[in-house]
Amino acid sequence: MVIGYSRLLQNISTGNTPNYFQQVNNLEVLHDGVHDWVGGDMSYVRMAPYDPLFYMHHTFIDYIWEQFRTRQSSSR
Repeated sequence: MVIGYSRLLQNISTGNTPNYFQQVNNLEVLHDGVHDWVGGDMSYVRMAPYDPLFYMHHTFIDYIWEQFRTRQSSSR
């Protein structure tokens, strides 16, 4: 699984790493990996929006971000 739910939960609940890109569950790194894994137009920054999967992928990233925001606001 490229982006597994358990890895995403770790990403939402952790993040104390000296270097942002050293975080194994860093959402940006996981996001980029999907672009590479899908291949085709998704692999190229300028061409990615022409691939219909681009929008499904980014909708899922938005969903993860909203879960993060909800967890942050409920923990205060």
